[in-house]
Amino acid sequence: MAVKKHLKPVQIETSDACETLFVDILGSCGRTRICLVYRPQSYTYDQNVVLVNLIREKLCSVSKCCVFGDFNFTHINWQMYESNVTSERYFLQCIMELNLKQLVVEPTREMNILDLCLTSSEDLVAGIEVRETFSTSDHCVLS
Repeated sequence: MAVKKHLKPVQIETSDACETLFVDILGSCGRTRICLVYRPQSYTYDQNVVLVNLIREKLCSVSKCCVFGDFNFTHINWQMYESNVTSERYFLQCIMELNLKQLVVEPTREMNILDLCLTSSEDLVAGIEVRETFSTSDHCVLS
């Protein structure tokens, strides 16, 4: 994550159990928490619970946040916020508790939306675009 100095970035401490990065930035509208996530497709249910609980813990106390990352949830219907997979339903429950909206509407790998942009306010993110794959990745780039 690259953040301009004038936004006064402050990294939020977390355990090393998950591949996440949480940073608070200060803009003209106050503090916003930004989170980057990589969730391997091989995560077990228990590993998924640890990740979801970390996201819940780090975001429940902030009013403005954005979460970006590769979540590798292949069975979520993002139009309905539904899934038949238990670990995905647990994630969706957290997203709904935190009142986050998922903004990516096009597939990012094959026919799946695996790379997400979740936000507490759609005003924080403008013009999400799904672009071609980058380098050796099999996922499309979000910009």
